[in-house]
Amino acid sequence: MRIPPAGTFLQEPFRTDAGHWRAPVDGDGTGLRVPDGDGAPDAASLALAERALPEAGALVEEARAYLAGTVDFARASLHGDPEVIGVTCDALSATVTLELNWDSDLYSLWHVRFRWRPDGGRTPIAFGRRDWEPE
Repeated sequence: MRIPPAGTFLQEPFRTDAGHWRAPVDGDGTGLRVPDGDGAPDAASLALAERALPEAGALVEEARAYLAGTVDFARASLHGDPEVIGVTCDALSATVTLELNWDSDLYSLWHVRFRWRPDGGRTPIAFGRRDWEPE
């Protein structure tokens, strides 16, 4: 995954996640979200995205391993590989969140949040599940 050009970011309409900018990544349906930085996408969060997006494949594997430590994949109907449908990068909290969709789980979206360290390393710190709400 590569960071989208600056002109492709659109400010999200007012709702619970207002104050963010979103752009498609590589035209594959994946969205990149970053916080607002005085009327434009936050520059520090875009810099974090530039470091995180090229590592998307490794992040997905780390997310799967983190989830597997708590979630019974068979019981949750998580079979096969997930698709990354969203990435949120927030430099203020030093976090990168992957939103994952498994084709085998028709009703849920999952996310795993990573704390990004100054040395470039990361640690998964949280996960969650929410009902699928197609836009």
